[in-house]
Amino acid sequence: MFNFKDLVIKNFDLLNLSPNIISAIYDLDYKIPTPIQVKVIPLILQKKSILAISKSGSGKTGSFCLPILENHYKKKETNILRTIILVPTRQLAVQISKNIKLYSKYIDINTLNIIGGLNSKIQLNKFKKGVDIIIATPGRLLDLVDNQNIKISSVKTLVIDEADMMLDSGFINDINKISKLISKKENQILMFSATFSQNIKVLAKQLLNKPVVIDIRDITKFENMIEQKVIYSDNNLKKELLSYYIGANNLHKVLVFVNTKNDVDQVVANLNLDGLRSLAIHGDISHTSRQKALGKFEAGDIRVLVCTSIVSRGIDIHKLPYVINYDFPNDIEDYIHRIGRTSRASNKGEAISIVCNEDKIRLKDFEKNLKLTLKNVIVEGFEPTIKNKEFLKLNKNKNKYFNNKSKQYR
Repeated sequence: MFNFKDLVIKNFDLLNLSPNIISAIYDLDYKIPTPIQVKVIPLILQKKSILAISKSGSGKTGSFCLPILENHYKKKETNILRTIILVPTRQLAVQISKNIKLYSKYIDINTLNIIGGLNSKIQLNKFKKGVDIIIATPGRLLDLVDNQNIKISSVKTLVIDEADMMLDSGFINDINKISKLISKKENQILMFSATFSQNIKVLAKQLLNKPVVIDIRDITKFENMIEQKVIYSDNNLKKELLSYYIGANNLHKVLVFVNTKNDVDQVVANLNLDGLRSLAIHGDISHTSRQKALGKFEAGDIRVLVCTSIVSRGIDIHKLPYVINYDFPNDIEDYIHRIGRTSRASNKGEAISIVCNEDKIRLKDFEKNLKLTLKNVIVEGFEPTIKNKEFLKLNKNKNKYFNNKSKQYR
């Protein structure tokens, strides 16, 4: 394991990127490269294949997009497909495309999203005019390749982003097919994952030839940047508690996670009734509507965005201050990715989880695995009827954070 001190580089100028790319980075007010960027960018510039393990919010997208753009720029060839970036969701494809557009502000690079929800004829017409980089979901890309509408044999660099989520979503066969269709000569495969499971190791062995393995999970811990809290309550009080907590604390730009699509719609309806402007994102909402909702959220036109875990990976909401787990997540990776939407690019954030009696066993398991104890909060008037040890301890110390005398949701 390399030493974190060795990774402290004070600016992007030391990473051998062209002045045009550096200028775009500084336009975005990026100051110091993150550890994964420091480690990965030079290796990609050297055309190495990589397996990188890194948590959400670590600057992973920049770590592969910036050197890929540099390699394209140095080639002085445009409109020749050289790179495919595979992602598990349409939202992530759109986000990466947006980042590439910002990073390539001063260079000539053409990108194409090949994802569901977009007109395939429009995608094909753009491809025929010439593109440098395709950002795609595996299934949609293979549909177009299988119909002989798109050829990808010219591709030299294949990125597999969120590889663990790809495996969970059943994309393994599609990824293998795509990897066999790209250039057989001097190809570079870059795999990024939040976890280092046995399945990831197997996939890496199948696809990568002598990869450099980068594991920076230990130096990208989020607990110091995210204030993590737990509010104990009962299921039947959660809707009212959510509105009260957001309103009483005058919170704005709050991302709320709910476990099911039906509950998302109910929570949004309740928040709007309480005067907290909210919108929903889940699998039954069209891609266009999701993007509009994200746009309104980022612009501050709505205070709360309520979603299922569909946006817990890959969506980069600029300076998101608050994440609330209305429903406690089912597994620890889901928890990590949800709260990882805040505290991105070295910004601090707050993550609040509403915990009911049935969630206590999972909470203890999460705390054990994360090696930390989450801060317990009591909201007076919303106390759980079944008092656990944490609640009793807080109640004894009169450590009550809120007074429920007035419920003005502003």
